Amino acid sequence: MKLEATNDVLVLGPDFRACEKHVHRFFSKTSLVRYEAVHVEEEDSLSATDSLFWKRLDEGVAGNRKALEELLGELNGYGFETLEDLLRMEQGFQSKILHTATHLLDGFIGIDTCFYSLAHDSHWLTEAQRTEVKKSPNDYWLLHIRGVITTSSGGTLSNLRSFEN
Repeated sequence: MKLEATNDVLVLGPDFRACEKHVHRFFSKTSLVRYEAVHVEEEDSLSATDSLFWKRLDEGVAGNRKALEELLGELNGYGFETLEDLLRMEQGFQSKILHTATHLLDGFIGIDTCFYSLAHDSHWLTEAQRTEVKKSPNDYWLLHIRGVITTSSGGTLSNLRSFEN
């Protein structure tokens, strides 16, 4: 069964085509996400000069924040409330939830990523980075990526994210 994941990726480059090449090069070399195919959808991609750019970027960052909150909420549901609680965590699906959460915090892209800044190797955008983009909007693009994953287990993309299945 073929499943699809979508990501919005912030890329530094002079034009759409150069940014598209950069994204394909990144996905061909990263071992963190292995898509069978990566489609960069030009009609859904935006230059930082576009009036919808910041709204879409902020929605992606909010999506990452929501994913992180859900992962931490799931750990909280298992009784992990403080950092000291991690000392009793056994290896298994709970540690994999923590692993995924730390990927969102430390900049490793995954299928749960809504927004990823390839320009800054991050799931977030600091105020300094926002200022940088605003100073040079012709140099930044938000590319909409559709990654295809083939799985023999069937189901949905969310099944790949569940550590309890």
